[in-house]
Amino acid sequence: MSFKSVENNGGVMAEGDYEVICLKAEETKTKGGTPVIKMEFQVRSDVEQKYQRKHVFKSFYQDDDTGEWPADKIGKYANAMGIPKGMDFELRDLQGRCLILHMRPYKPKDGGEERDSIAWTAATKVGQYGAAPEKPAAPAGYVAVPDEQLPF
Repeated sequence: MSFKSVENNGGVMAEGDYEVICLKAEETKTKGGTPVIKMEFQVRSDVEQKYQRKHVFKSFYQDDDTGEWPADKIGKYANAMGIPKGMDFELRDLQGRCLILHMRPYKPKDGGEERDSIAWTAATKVGQYGAAPEKPAAPAGYVAVPDEQLPF
């Protein structure tokens, strides 16, 4: 049986909201040695949606003049992942956290190839991946008994 070779371009995601999990958030360097903060997301497979398990990448670069990272942009991603406003965090704290990425196709003005683009972020609507369910409230009339009073 013969087959045909097909270009594997991964396909551009349809515009929309996608529940994702952050697999990586780290400071590293490009092949050329430029410092970069890279985030890698994966479309959640535990949520019924298109593109399950597809990876989405986001890079942040230092300002050419000041050498500072775009802290506000990174902070907005962190907040969408559940880090409370004003709280300090490390990049590793973002790994394993979920959020919504609104994706839209981007066609460069110079005629380059169309690619995925993150338009904005939002807090997850289905909750964090693997989060424990909330404890149910104790039934009416329930009285806690200390362990030392138990007969067994």
